[in-house]
Amino acid sequence: MILLFVASDLTDLLMNAQLHWRARNAKHHTMRFMPLLLVALAGCAQIPALDGSISDAARAAPYPVLTPMPGIAPVTAAQDSDLAARVAALHARAAWLRQIDIAALQ
Repeated sequence: MILLFVASDLTDLLMNAQLHWRARNAKHHTMRFMPLLLVALAGCAQIPALDGSISDAARAAPYPVLTPMPGIAPVTAAQDSDLAARVAALHARAAWLRQIDIAALQ
């Protein structure tokens, strides 16, 4: 009698595992074709022609004048020295990492 309960529990466990495996693989199987679907959808798009879309007046217009953005505080000397210290620390760490022999680690 106990063997029958163990066998039925084992059968239920295997069936649930099989259903879980099928569901998981179905998801991955569907995701495998997503790049192909995206390429197919991109092929169906109608891209407008851009060759004659700029008028002669727009081509002859001068470039806009660039102005500084308002509201940006200038960098203080303390911030500048903190940034220089961080840069120096990163350069030292990069030099230390370059000295590691990667082949010896494998």
